[in-house]
Amino acid sequence: MTHPLPQDPHGDTSSRLMDAAATVFADRGLREATVRDICALAGANVAAIHYHFGSKEELYLATLRRALRQHFDAHPLPSLAPLDPEVDPAGARAQLEAVVRGIGQGILGPAPEWHTRLLLRCLLEADFALPTVLEEFLGPRFGVLRGVLAVHLPGKDAQVVVRHALSVVAQLVFYRAFPGVALHFLGATELTPELRAAAVDHVVTSTRRVLEAARRAP
Repeated sequence: MTHPLPQDPHGDTSSRLMDAAATVFADRGLREATVRDICALAGANVAAIHYHFGSKEELYLATLRRALRQHFDAHPLPSLAPLDPEVDPAGARAQLEAVVRGIGQGILGPAPEWHTRLLLRCLLEADFALPTVLEEFLGPRFGVLRGVLAVHLPGKDAQVVVRHALSVVAQLVFYRAFPGVALHFLGATELTPELRAAAVDHVVTSTRRVLEAARRAP
């Protein structure tokens, strides 16, 4: 079942098409979504997608880009030059926590429900837009996380650093992708702002402790 988004009847056609496409793509995915359904929801002629975007695939990419840009603009990461923990341990720890917290707030921060479904479909189905999503949006943020983790893991192989970064992201994504499972085991009925904040706090603390243990390991 498609759940239409609120639309401005006076908005331009391309915006209305992206509004409609957002919910259709989120509900059905790129493969199952049809030009006819999107145009009907947008109140547009069936030729409008070709005229404004060139193809269904280009509309899909434009819709993804708009959703990710809106979300990440609302949850920017701090701009930091990583500090050496041996020289300034307190400052380095503060930077680490700021980046992990920023990643957490970006993943678990407020977002329309269709944002989550749209992005998860792209990631799980690994469709043609995935390289663009990784290069333009997820990759740069992952790079910041990887960079700040690397200074806390001196001498460790690059893949070890990447695994630590993936662990941070995976913990947070679980709450976003599988909220019903998280709520079941937490004994809660709603992923409230307080529960989201507690999840981010937990990941921040556990990441710091894991890195401290990793530095001590041979």
